[in-house]
Amino acid sequence: MTKLRRLLAIAVLFAFAPFCLASPLPADAIVFEAEDMRVDGSGAWQAKPHYPNWYASKPSKLHFLAGSYPGLGQAEQTLRLPEAGTFRLHVRYLDIIRFDHRSFQVAVSQDGRVLAEKIFDQESLRQTPEGEQRWGKGFGRFVWDNLEFTAAAGDVTVTLSKTSAEVSTGHVRQLDVFVLTRDLAYEPAVTDLYPLYVQVVMLPEQPGPVALHLFMRRSHAPYYSHANINAQGLFLGSTHGADDMPDAHLKRGQSSPWVNLSPLLTYSGSDRMSFSAITTYRGKPEPEAAFELIFSRTPDLTGLIGRPVRKGAGSGMIVAFNNTTGELVPEEDGSRQNLERARNTPEVAGARPRTFPMLTGMALTPEVSMAASWERELEALATIGLNGVGQVRPPFVDRGFTRNIASGFYFHLTRPDCKYVVDEQKLAEHMAKHRADIDFSHVLAFNMMDEPGFELEHLLNCAVCQRDFTAFLEAQQITAAFPLTDDPQAGSAFYWTMRFLIHRMTEKLRAGTLAARAAGITVPTMVNFAIEVVYSGNLVRRGADWFDVYNSGALTFGWHEDWASHSRTYQIIGYQSDVMRAACRRSGIPFGVYNVLQVHPWEIQAKAYTEIGHGNQAIHFFNYGPAYSISSDTNSDRPEIYAAIKQVAWPVGAVENHLTAAKTAPADAAQLLSVTNDIWNAKDDNVFGKERVYLNLLLRHVNVRLDVLSEDDLATELARYRTLFVSDAVVKRTAAMQILEWVKQGGTLYMTAGALEYDERRQPLDLDRDLGVSRKPFTLEEQPGRAQFEMPKLKELASVQSVPVVAGQQPPFLQRSTVGAGTVVSLGFFPGLSYVSRAGSETERPDGSIYSEVDFPAAHRALAATWAKGRLRTDHHLIEANVLTAPGADVIVLANWSGTPMTTTVTLDQAHRYAEIKAVNAEIISQTQADGALAVTLRLAAGAFLECRR
Repeated sequence: MTKLRRLLAIAVLFAFAPFCLASPLPADAIVFEAEDMRVDGSGAWQAKPHYPNWYASKPSKLHFLAGSYPGLGQAEQTLRLPEAGTFRLHVRYLDIIRFDHRSFQVAVSQDGRVLAEKIFDQESLRQTPEGEQRWGKGFGRFVWDNLEFTAAAGDVTVTLSKTSAEVSTGHVRQLDVFVLTRDLAYEPAVTDLYPLYVQVVMLPEQPGPVALHLFMRRSHAPYYSHANINAQGLFLGSTHGADDMPDAHLKRGQSSPWVNLSPLLTYSGSDRMSFSAITTYRGKPEPEAAFELIFSRTPDLTGLIGRPVRKGAGSGMIVAFNNTTGELVPEEDGSRQNLERARNTPEVAGARPRTFPMLTGMALTPEVSMAASWERELEALATIGLNGVGQVRPPFVDRGFTRNIASGFYFHLTRPDCKYVVDEQKLAEHMAKHRADIDFSHVLAFNMMDEPGFELEHLLNCAVCQRDFTAFLEAQQITAAFPLTDDPQAGSAFYWTMRFLIHRMTEKLRAGTLAARAAGITVPTMVNFAIEVVYSGNLVRRGADWFDVYNSGALTFGWHEDWASHSRTYQIIGYQSDVMRAACRRSGIPFGVYNVLQVHPWEIQAKAYTEIGHGNQAIHFFNYGPAYSISSDTNSDRPEIYAAIKQVAWPVGAVENHLTAAKTAPADAAQLLSVTNDIWNAKDDNVFGKERVYLNLLLRHVNVRLDVLSEDDLATELARYRTLFVSDAVVKRTAAMQILEWVKQGGTLYMTAGALEYDERRQPLDLDRDLGVSRKPFTLEEQPGRAQFEMPKLKELASVQSVPVVAGQQPPFLQRSTVGAGTVVSLGFFPGLSYVSRAGSETERPDGSIYSEVDFPAAHRALAATWAKGRLRTDHHLIEANVLTAPGADVIVLANWSGTPMTTTVTLDQAHRYAEIKAVNAEIISQTQADGALAVTLRLAAGAFLECRR
């Protein structure tokens, strides 16, 4: 995820030149929108509104003229040239790298004679390194191209046409705006069409002369920039205009010239600007400041947009501006709106938590913002039940924000000869600075990285890594001289290369923990791990082996995030949490999660209750912001998130005395996660790892709770379970033998297609005879792809009790054998992939819909229900129940993934005879306790707790 925590690694500096009054748009420029052109009525060219997609920025006036429709057709625009000359016609259009049949032609004619014509977008302007640097990376970016012509004064006609009637995608031939000028040196930008000026007025209360420093976070990359405004204008850079021009500092009662901010802005979304009074950039913040900012579309008051004022403690204020709407949000207005949103939330049973960490990000600081602004934001967050904001400051702590995560990222502090090895001196200095700057008395963990990941390519091209690989092999008592390789066909050399990649990652993380401890930082250390285990079905594709990291003590607090991109349902955060819980089990450390707010409010709640039920012991709602501040992934401007967070936080407060001491109850069955399998499939679309994800979901939908076990857990943990599910093709030989022995002792093993076929050297395990099964060779017919996009298109290869066989197969599809006192069931297909692939065929949903509200097929559940029985059950497959055990009580955590309030009956077998049962955030209709079973019928919305006191 793109997060503000990357801020320290990014600095954008510009040339030391004053930005003065004139707009960059040439005075003679003629501007016309593509969608305003006259079309011929064929339908080949149509006006099209901006649509949310993977392209940066937005079209001018939020519309395109799209030629992505069938047919050829034309569009025209007539322009009047006031005088003769040579002109350049610039066109802005959407550049999409990966598609064909994209080009279009622009011709300019006068008096029936073609003056110039050019075919545009035959190839992406971003296919070269220079083009990528100029226009940006990614799926889609707006670019400018042009053609030049000479014309007499009078009318000219601009004609737009296609070079082909063929269409490959709806994303191509999307034209935005044209600019015509005689200034042949002009380089256009869409923000030239939307100027924004500001004038600074120092008020009588201003203590002394200052420059006004502008730190900006734009809505898309490049994200950050610095500038200074003084009596002579605006100067780009961190220090220029402030440190080097003290005589030009603004005095009380003095005004700056009007300065044009548009070159610093985007035309995409909200650009956040922090204005701070400074004397020098690296000096201490001014303790107070008094100034007015006058914003206008013109360099005078005729285009006035707003004139926010700040006075009192703090050096500045934050202002957000959206160029596409013209909306200006100063921090005073934004904080008032946010507090009103929080106050308007309905009452919720419970209390604001004090001990269970319920956090978010709140970027306002007393050093910059006005006290009234940050006080309103803290009141808003307290009202909805949060108790941590990532900042440890006395006034914040006094208001109950005591459960915080501090940050100090060091991924970039590497040796010049190897970016995968830390520079120990720089790291020591980094940690010492954070120890000095942060009060850790109200910090629950110290976050040192975001989504760390390594790539094999670096290992292969790094002399230091090649040297250290030899030492690594010697430490593993490997005598063979393996080369580093990214080719799985290289056999053991590839296996040990991947093990070395994992080792590199673990040791880089361990270096942070050791440096923190050496600096006197004693709180637990953490990083935020990304979602590879569910996104690509591969835990270690980028070197981050959670089991290795936490079992070895490299980090001491677990953390992950619930983006679950392209997954079809966010409910798979349950599986991801199971993996994190397994990785933290041996060391006994707590773990938490970023609950990403950029989803439907119902899903914010369902995710949170699922996360708590699976053992997460801290939730950070990512991210509040506020939306007008220098922050990222902000959501405070969405009124619906306030009630959604409150519907989780306040009920947590009612049961937090149990939650803080709770453990997840033993599961109904175990599920293997083989890191060895993921190593051997690190270069592939890991069908076995994706089957793990969705098999877990399918079993959840029939009330079977799973504990994840790694290969190294089997020796000590497997005996606790009667049933084990294995989807991994590659497993350490010792682990496979442990599974075989466990089956002989009475365990029941379920294997999906291709499971338990190879050992860590990718040599055949030859276990089928010992397991009493006879399987045909496994065949992978199609790569599974992503659950939201490619999986619904998987072909049906066969059918098993009305369940389609997809992606791969290994007949026979259902085979049962007795081995010793145990049972082996071979499922020669992928029931989990089949389940999610047939969960409706839509790949896009209307804005505001519930992403996870999916029509999962019943036939799969009918089959899976025969495999195991859950101790804790609900009567609807989309209502998930988990049970946490604590001294004096059990807490049943319910997450309703149906998207609508429901009445459900919850049954718990082998239950205590509870003294009291209380619903938090739900209404109990009836309850019974008989024959060792508890049955509670209740009405619930997105989530609830059942507090069962013993």
